[in-house]
Amino acid sequence: MAASLFTVSLQASNHPLWSGKASYVVVPDREGRQAFLSGHEPVLLLLEDGVVRIIAHDNRQLYFHVDDGFASFDSNHLVIAVDHGEQVDSPDSVDSSAPPK
Repeated sequence: MAASLFTVSLQASNHPLWSGKASYVVVPDREGRQAFLSGHEPVLLLLEDGVVRIIAHDNRQLYFHVDDGFASFDSNHLVIAVDHGEQVDSPDSVDSSAPPK
């Protein structure tokens, strides 16, 4: 059975980073990490520096190093807005002492 999908928009302050359908997303919030699946309850979170992990509709795993921002989930649409962000090869490739570009 295929995973249920939801819409994701990941936006830096000056340019879009990624948008599309995903089956799973994890964001770095102020309490640690928050995971999202289709049908998640509505929520608004403050984000901290860390890695956003997206499993896209085609099962690709995407990683983005982001800094402060917010995430809002409602009606199967996740909006992630951050000051700065960049795609990285893996969560291990992030230099935590350097801010994203």
